[in-house]
Amino acid sequence: MRPLVPKIYAPKWSGEILTGAVNGLAVKRPTVPFYKDSFTYQGKTYPYTSVGTDPKTSAATTHIPVVLIPLRIHVPTGASAWPTGAISLTAGSALFRNSPSTGNTQYGDATLRSGYWSYVKAHGGTWHVLLDKPTIRPLLRLNVPQGQGDWTGPDPSGRLIMLVNDTWYAGALRKLAATVPAGSLAVFLTFNTVGCGNVGNINTCGVGGFHGLAATSSGTHTFSWASWFDRGIFVKKIFDTVAMTHEIAEWLNDPFINDVVPAWTVKSEPQYGCSHSLEVGDPLVGVVFKVKGLHYQDEADFSWFARQKPSLGFQGRYSYRGTFTTFSPAC
Repeated sequence: MRPLVPKIYAPKWSGEILTGAVNGLAVKRPTVPFYKDSFTYQGKTYPYTSVGTDPKTSAATTHIPVVLIPLRIHVPTGASAWPTGAISLTAGSALFRNSPSTGNTQYGDATLRSGYWSYVKAHGGTWHVLLDKPTIRPLLRLNVPQGQGDWTGPDPSGRLIMLVNDTWYAGALRKLAATVPAGSLAVFLTFNTVGCGNVGNINTCGVGGFHGLAATSSGTHTFSWASWFDRGIFVKKIFDTVAMTHEIAEWLNDPFINDVVPAWTVKSEPQYGCSHSLEVGDPLVGVVFKVKGLHYQDEADFSWFARQKPSLGFQGRYSYRGTFTTFSPAC
């Protein structure tokens, strides 16, 4: 066990760095339903792939089966705890159930519909991308090899924080994702687990979730991982379901980690530097709101990345909750 670390973590997760990319035109079926489209900015065309059907031309509702796999992380010197109710609270959250606070639909669907509202409205408002009620697997033990995992703590409040090497961990999750049908989303849930570039250097730690894929002979399997965090582990407001809302929203917009957009940066999130990724959660880490006691993150809209004016978004917004009022700043 590593000694108590006085600092708390700065969030810096980014799925595309950890899991690698594939060409959306060559994704092997079966996989989750997706469509391909493109936008043009300053004479350059940017193709992208997203879950569901194209809201420009479709009024369909897409349903995605979900398999929720809670993981108990075992490093060589110890194992993660599990808070009472975290699994059932996640499964019963607005991620997977309709909520009046998210427009009488699910959170992820609400963020998509809001971002593409001009298209959705033009087709009668019936377009949706919905996650089915999760099938929950039993709590699974994941053994982390020597040198790939560690833990810190207890901190002043008695918490133990698990550390895993993010490259090794992404590979382990790809193997587990391949056990889930390719047409379903695999959702991995851990508790107080943080990814690190090097578990021996606490300054490389700060990954709270990522999304990715596993390409096998049976298809392209996509997944999302995030931790349920206690308050105070991250310097920003990342606790309970926040990290999972970040990753589910990003998976919906970029399931195969291959969407490239005009380079953007935001001063409030220097950990991402100058990014070309359509990662809707990254620009708004820590901007959260509450729904029935759980917390969800604001997400950047498609028009923010595509630098469209006016925005396609609801009421001309550039993020789901209206935090952004104009498109992305260049870098």
